[in-house]
Amino acid sequence: MQAIFNFLFNPQGRISRKQFWLQYFLPYLGISIASGVIDAVITPELAAAGGGIFGTIVGLFYLWPSIAVPVKRFHDRGMTGWYVLVFAVIIIIGVVIAAVGGFAMGGEGLGLVLAIIGVLIAAIAAITQLVILGFLPGQQGPNQYGQDPLDPHGGTAETFA
Repeated sequence: MQAIFNFLFNPQGRISRKQFWLQYFLPYLGISIASGVIDAVITPELAAAGGGIFGTIVGLFYLWPSIAVPVKRFHDRGMTGWYVLVFAVIIIIGVVIAAVGGFAMGGEGLGLVLAIIGVLIAAIAAITQLVILGFLPGQQGPNQYGQDPLDPHGGTAETFA
């Protein structure tokens, strides 16, 4: 239990791509889909409005892990964890531009162009972050953030351990 808590809530150290996918991203995706289905069955009017009790609980639970786990993946790449904030700001800017274009300007003409640009900004930032975190390999060997998660002993494993 301590290992799971440390994995999800401690932003220090490094994790591998395999850990990112199998212990964070795919379980979160599955739990989010399941909570959305449960919300749609139990309270369809709330789910249709973009809410629901189960989805809210899952979202609140994953709020900090959605920062801590990506920080560790950036660390594995030898990058500062502050990139989580950089990507979040870019995505938020894209969403705001899309909202201004789509809602405030009526979604026609210039508003439609702004909405499309905003969506593209947010999508490109999200996809770039996913590629960095989920597909690019980490640095081999130890770096300033810790030992290589694929070789935690730094090549000094005992022969008869």
